[in-house]
Amino acid sequence: MAPANKGPWLFRDIEWRKLWGRQDYANFCLTACIIIAVILVTVLAEPHVVPYVIWDGRIAYPLNSELNTIPSWVAVFVPLVMLALTIGLGEFLAARRMHNSVTDAVSTAVYFFLDGVQSFIMGLLLTQVFKVMVGRLRPNFLSRCQPIVPANAVFSLQNITASISETDNYPCSNTDLGVLKDGRQAFPSGHTSISFNLAVYASGYLIWVWHWRRPSFAHRLSFGQEFRNDLVNVLAKAWMLAMLCFAWGVGISRIIDFQHDVSDVVGGALLGTMIALVYLLRAIPRWRRVLEADRGSDRAMVGAITTSGDVEMPLSGAGNGAGKQHSTAMGGPLEAV
Repeated sequence: MAPANKGPWLFRDIEWRKLWGRQDYANFCLTACIIIAVILVTVLAEPHVVPYVIWDGRIAYPLNSELNTIPSWVAVFVPLVMLALTIGLGEFLAARRMHNSVTDAVSTAVYFFLDGVQSFIMGLLLTQVFKVMVGRLRPNFLSRCQPIVPANAVFSLQNITASISETDNYPCSNTDLGVLKDGRQAFPSGHTSISFNLAVYASGYLIWVWHWRRPSFAHRLSFGQEFRNDLVNVLAKAWMLAMLCFAWGVGISRIIDFQHDVSDVVGGALLGTMIALVYLLRAIPRWRRVLEADRGSDRAMVGAITTSGDVEMPLSGAGNGAGKQHSTAMGGPLEAV
């Protein structure tokens, strides 16, 4: 059956009841539980306490609270906008010919966008759990802590080992527990994990929708058509690289701002990428169910009608001819089912 997508797609033509009825609500319930878990871990869990020494140059960078190369809201909002634009262009441009109606296109776009958001939320949970479990100190921890050091304290290479066991002799003078708690949650980088999660999800979706989902051409294209397809392909790859470069830029900014070191950023990037791939590889095989969710009830209704003896079929003849026509009319829907 050829897609019935002739004419412009109008917003008023969207069947909202059908659109929301096609979504994966079981997964939404799991996401709600994950959100509750993120809140509980963030509020109640205390990070693992790692001992520190005041001469450790890795945690002696300045706080630079006024330095914020990429604000937190930008690191979240921009990748979400990129994800929405990528899915919108994929469903309404690259895969438009595969949809029967604007409702099918919007249903698929909403499905993938919400799945990407759920991947983002799962990334938040795992990132926060690992931060609490590891308890790694940020590069600016000493500036946060402001340890009290006696004026007559002398340190040398000979007494380093002994001084490590005496770390408690130099407690933090900063009484802001929130600042100190955040200073013990360096690994992995949350900003990097979130940015890579959304960028990798959008990039993977873009590769799938452009190279595997679009139907192949049965005939040879003209030079102009080939050039246009190649140009759009190049633009799609440039957009994918832009998303990944932005995510990497977020990670670099966390190093510049003395919030994380290189290993924290790499760990966040790997974690975000892993979660995004898991969710994307789960979402792609299930996306057809979004379009077929309302067709199952239609099949059930047809089956009930064809197996019932209460439905009258129009008969144009009598005797054996009528019975044969009745059998054919009944057999057609059954074979279709």
